[in-house]
Amino acid sequence: MNLPLRLLQVTQFLDYKNINQKILIDLGCDHGLLSIYLYKYYFFKKIYGLDQSKTAIANALKNKKKYLPELKNDNLHFLVADGLKWLQNNTNILIDYIIVAGLGTHFALNLLKLKLDNVKCYVFCLNTDISKIRSSLKKYHLFLKEEAIVKIKNHYYFFIKITKAKTNFLMENPYQEFIGSYYLQNFDFIYLNYLQRLEEKFLKLMYIIPKKSKKYLLILRKLNFIYKYQKSIYNKLNLNL
Repeated sequence: MNLPLRLLQVTQFLDYKNINQKILIDLGCDHGLLSIYLYKYYFFKKIYGLDQSKTAIANALKNKKKYLPELKNDNLHFLVADGLKWLQNNTNILIDYIIVAGLGTHFALNLLKLKLDNVKCYVFCLNTDISKIRSSLKKYHLFLKEEAIVKIKNHYYFFIKITKAKTNFLMENPYQEFIGSYYLQNFDFIYLNYLQRLEEKFLKLMYIIPKKSKKYLLILRKLNFIYKYQKSIYNKLNLNL
């Protein structure tokens, strides 16, 4: 079976050492393809695919029969459930990974607010900027492990891996939160291209937003962060601005 590129990228954020001892939760699993792929090829100990949509879970169960027809007493479970409530009611389960791919930044932030002691790692795939996720990590005593950005059909998808173990990617100021400490240490051309697009968007907004408004000042601040980052990259690459 083949996964869409967006979901395939998610699999790159998982540590497959001792994978047969690990439990994974796929929130908003939709058609279940990611959960099925991970169970079929990587042999997780147990995977729960959760979605509030009965139709989505029905499709996931159909795909399970299609791609895993040999399974009988297995440990791949698809459940109709509110993911946040389900997690709060199952804190006895030691979870190695929670994956959120498609439910949005607001949902991801509400998930982190739960401060679940039984979860080791989060992997998010979002189609909006993840600076809000970065800025929340310190408050919840979490740490950035890795990031990635993928461009698919002119749309950018952002990936972030969050852990409870300390890392070298600190979030100690607004600049690190907005640009991302990972990208300050690891150059990515696609990310630079994204920031250029964002710069163009901000410049257009500044023509229509009142100059004394808070939004205008916030955009101006973000533009300064982008310019600072671009300058640092160009200096490293020995390019002229």
